Amino acid sequence: MEKRRYSYGSHKSLLKRARQAAFRFCVYGALFLAAAVSYVPVTRLATAFPGLRWLFAANRITDPRLDLASFSTLPVQALFGKASLWLFIVFGAISLFALEPAHHRMKAKGVPLFARGIAYAAMFILLECVAGWALRLMTGYDIWAYTGPATFFRYSSFAMTPIWFAAALIAENLVNLVESLDSIKSIAYGLDGDVSGPRNKIVVISDVHIGPRGKDGSGAGWFYGLYEAWFAVILGKVAVDRRVRELVFAGDLFDTWLYPPENPPESVGTIVEAWKESLFMPALLKCLKRLDAVWYIPGNHDMHVKERDLGALSSGEKKLRLATPEEFAREHRLASGAILEVSHGHEADFFNAPDRSEDALQGLPFGYFVSRIFSATKETMDIRTALFGAYIGVARARLGPRRDESSRDRAGRLFVTLTVNILVAWANRKRGTGQPKLGNLTVIRMPEGYRDVTIGEIKRHYGSLFPEWLSTRNTWLFATA
Repeated sequence: MEKRRYSYGSHKSLLKRARQAAFRFCVYGALFLAAAVSYVPVTRLATAFPGLRWLFAANRITDPRLDLASFSTLPVQALFGKASLWLFIVFGAISLFALEPAHHRMKAKGVPLFARGIAYAAMFILLECVAGWALRLMTGYDIWAYTGPATFFRYSSFAMTPIWFAAALIAENLVNLVESLDSIKSIAYGLDGDVSGPRNKIVVISDVHIGPRGKDGSGAGWFYGLYEAWFAVILGKVAVDRRVRELVFAGDLFDTWLYPPENPPESVGTIVEAWKESLFMPALLKCLKRLDAVWYIPGNHDMHVKERDLGALSSGEKKLRLATPEEFAREHRLASGAILEVSHGHEADFFNAPDRSEDALQGLPFGYFVSRIFSATKETMDIRTALFGAYIGVARARLGPRRDESSRDRAGRLFVTLTVNILVAWANRKRGTGQPKLGNLTVIRMPEGYRDVTIGEIKRHYGSLFPEWLSTRNTWLFATA
C-alpha cells in the first residue's frame, strides 16, 4: 500500500505561524513576569530554611533611583513582589527565539536532561546580561542588577544558575505541551510521520452562499464577516487531511439570488473574480491540487453557473468539476454495488424546484423572486412568518370552485399573492430613508439573458404551482431553502 510522509507544520500558513508564535510569546512572558514578581517574597521565605538558602544566593537589586528598596522590608506574610513589564518582553523573546530553537536542536540530538538544563542556564545568564545592558541604554535605569562575587558583567549572576536551570526545564515542558497540540492535529488528520491507509473519505459542503463583494472587500448576502475566515479554515483542514479523497460542493456555493430588486445579479464568473484574493481562495486551490477531485453540483441559488464561470478555479490541469447529481452518481458506485447520490435537495422544495410549467416566469422558480424581494433590505426576515400569514389568508378565504377554475387553483393564486404582499410590506417597513417603496410597478432587474419583470407580474404567475404540489405530494407542508 502506498506510504506518504506528512508534517502538519509544513501545512501551516505564515499568518498561522505568526499568530501561534505571538501566543507563545505572551504565555512565556506572562509566566516569567509572574515568576519575577514572586522572586522577592519567595526568596525571603526560603531564607528561613538553611537548606534552601543556596538556591537564592544571588543578590538581585534595582536602580536606587526607583526607590523600590522598601519592598524588602514589608512583612513577609503580605507576599508583596515587584517586577518591571520589561521582563514580559525580555523573557518572552528569550524563550521564543532562544529557548525554543535550543530545545528543538538538543531534543533532536538526544541531549540528556541534566546537560540541557546546564545549557539553558548558561544561555539565560548570557542573554539576561545582554538584555540588562540594552535596557540600561534604552531607559537610563538599571531595571535589574546583581552584586556579589558571582556577578557576571553587573546584569547577571552565576549564582542564578539553579534558578535558570529549573525555570528553563519548566519552560521546556511548556514547549512540549504546545507542540503536543500539533501532534493531536497530526493524528486527527493522519499526518503523523510515515502513514499508510486508504484515502476513502468524501467531504460534502453545501450552502456557503458566496455572493457579491463590496469595494471594501466585505461580503454581502449570507456570506459576510467571519464566514470568509471560517470557510478558509474548513477548506484548509480538508486539504491537509490525508484520509480525504474528494470534496463535493453540494449546491449554493455561490449566490446569484440574494440581490435587491434594483440590482441585476452578477454572474458566478464575476463573483469568482471578486473573491480571487480572498482568504479562502488559497485553501480552495490547495484542495484542487491535493485531492483526487473537487466536485460542484449546483443548487438553486447558483443554478445559472456555467463551466466558463469557473475558469479561475483550477490548479494546474485540475479544475472544479461541474456536474449534475446524475453525473456524480455514475462515477460513484460503491464496493457494495450501491450508488452514492449527492444533491442540493431543492428539487423537492415547493419554492425552489425547477418550474417547467407555462405558469412560471421565464422558467424561474417562485423562490427566486421571493429571494429578490427578501433582499430588498439588509435585515433578515423569518420566511415562515410570510408563509404562515399566507396560509391563514387562504384558509379564511374559504374559496370554492368556479366555472373556469378549481378551488385549488384559486387557493394557489391567492397564496402567491398573499406571500408576495407580506414580503413587500415587510421590506417597505425596513427599507431606509430615501429608498423607494416597493409596489406592483417596482421593476426587478434581471441577470443577463432575462427580461426585467415587475412585482405585479409575479402575482399573476405560479398559481398552478400550489395545486400541483398538493396533487403530487399530498401535503400542505413544504420546505424553503
